[in-house]
Amino acid sequence: MKLKDVNYHLEKQMFSTQYNWLKHIVEVKHQSYTQSAYDKIRKKIVHVKCVFNQQDKSINEIRHLKKLYFNPYCIEMHNFFFITKHVVYIVLESFDYTLHSFLKQNGCLSEQNTHTILKQIAKAIYFLSKYNILHLKLTDSNIIICPQTLKIKIKNLNAACKINKNFLYKKKIKTLFAPPEWYLKKNCC
Repeated sequence: MKLKDVNYHLEKQMFSTQYNWLKHIVEVKHQSYTQSAYDKIRKKIVHVKCVFNQQDKSINEIRHLKKLYFNPYCIEMHNFFFITKHVVYIVLESFDYTLHSFLKQNGCLSEQNTHTILKQIAKAIYFLSKYNILHLKLTDSNIIICPQTLKIKIKNLNAACKINKNFLYKKKIKTLFAPPEWYLKKNCC
């Protein structure tokens, strides 16, 4: 056995001693899925994001989540494990709803509730910009919400990148989610 294999084996063993998988799959995406697990140490349910064949994006997400640990508008990362060369487990706080599923289930929100949510999203984006981070995939499915308090948190920072002066000209951004100012100033990528 090579040293790298031993490290992966230890990581896998550490994960299995601290967490028990639950059958509930929360979310399935192209090269990842999120599943519930029980944390034996904290004695609570967490979500484990299993990412395949995207180690660079996983490391990027882990780096951003570590940097934003105390942000009240960012999902909390508890731990991470490199299970194999191509599989990474990121242990996150559990959530019940994304904004997309919440709106789908509850329909339109009142103007006051919409104002509350949009104000939090603006604060979250401002907080990210203070750390020179641009989310790049901020959609209603990447915002989690507590239905009782309407508090939101941003998740899925794997595509996030650092902002610099020439960012708009170097980075390819999906124009579907580009703000209207980019079209007016002809700054879209």
